[in-house]
Amino acid sequence: MQIINIPQLPSGRFRVNCSPPESSGEAFRDGILIPALEKGEVLVNINPKYGMPVSWAEEVFGGLVRKLGADVVDRIQIISTYKDCANEALNFMHEQVERDG
Repeated sequence: MQIINIPQLPSGRFRVNCSPPESSGEAFRDGILIPALEKGEVLVNINPKYGMPVSWAEEVFGGLVRKLGADVVDRIQIISTYKDCANEALNFMHEQVERDG
């Protein structure tokens, strides 16, 4: 299982709206998380310095389900010293699974 730490300063949803673009949820999901998931299960450690923007988190975790399908939920574990952050990430994935029905 690969361990992935989220950026200390995550910003917004899309690359085009972020400076630097690499701080976007889209960049983290597509450039780091999806390649790691293609190799196997992943443990995501959520401990940002100043919190995790909702738009960033939804794009990463809800976007994983949109891009990879509902089974991605079984291949990812999320931990955080901030219980609300971990729950929020999991909720975004489960809500997308329900929407995709």
